[in-house]
Amino acid sequence: MGGKRTELQIIKIENFKSYKNIVFFGPFKFFSSLIGKNGSGKTNFLDAINFCFGKHLEEINCFSVQNLFFKPNFYNNSKFETKVSLNITKKKKNKEFIRITNIQNISEFFINGLKVSHNFYKAYLKRYQINFSGDLSLIKNPVNSAFLFPNYQLPKIIDEISGSKKLSTSH
Repeated sequence: MGGKRTELQIIKIENFKSYKNIVFFGPFKFFSSLIGKNGSGKTNFLDAINFCFGKHLEEINCFSVQNLFFKPNFYNNSKFETKVSLNITKKKKNKEFIRITNIQNISEFFINGLKVSHNFYKAYLKRYQINFSGDLSLIKNPVNSAFLFPNYQLPKIIDEISGSKKLSTSH
């Protein structure tokens, strides 16, 4: 761990889309998956990562700044903001990237606690080749929509793909 590969360690999401208050994810392994029911926040999780990487609203399935914020608190807080932080390890060095956006759609960017411009932030990410966007994928209901298998066959398919059946003699 911590070699040349970029490793996402911890994600902290605060009042972002469907995530109320502060939610932590991680630590992550080389391969991690996020599984949940429809509407449980899987897409919003990926959007939070891309949001922290400085993507524009349209690039994170958000066509209005109001859609960034967890809805029940939106009208109750005039200083409302959303915050996403990513802790990343690259070349055995830990980096923290933070993006905060308020209701006026004004964003602030931080690298290891130091406030930087959006252009510097994006250039830093590019220079150090920190970009999970191409590595993130979301598979939505592959059994029914892509392969047309019944749902009861999903565990068998997952066992087959992951090789977990080889690791266990009983199910």
